[in-house]
Amino acid sequence: MTVSPEKRSHPRVKDRLTLRSTSPAEGASEMSTTDLSLGGAQVAASRFVPLMTRVEVTLLLPPEEGTESGPRPVRAEAVVVRVNPPAPQAEIEHYQIALFFSRMEQRDRNALARYLSSQSREF
Repeated sequence: MTVSPEKRSHPRVKDRLTLRSTSPAEGASEMSTTDLSLGGAQVAASRFVPLMTRVEVTLLLPPEEGTESGPRPVRAEAVVVRVNPPAPQAEIEHYQIALFFSRMEQRDRNALARYLSSQSREF
């Protein structure tokens, strides 16, 4: 059996960063990324968020060396494209949620690209 090549258009970097989200239906929540790319993020969330929910997200990147003193906020609109488990369950502590970044300002995209590039050089 052969291994198929990666089909994602953006390589992923394993990283744990804070991501804050808000949506009219779900309110505000804080999540942690498990991996990240220019196209989206896999996050661990303490509450269920339904599939196809649109959320506003703020990803808190570490400061760029020599330029900033605090976290760099990167803002985007995202859509929940996968949830595991796929339905709310009382005994679940964390849900694995995949977010697709549907809209991001160019300056935020550039900051995220620089961050991801610096992280992939470290591996």
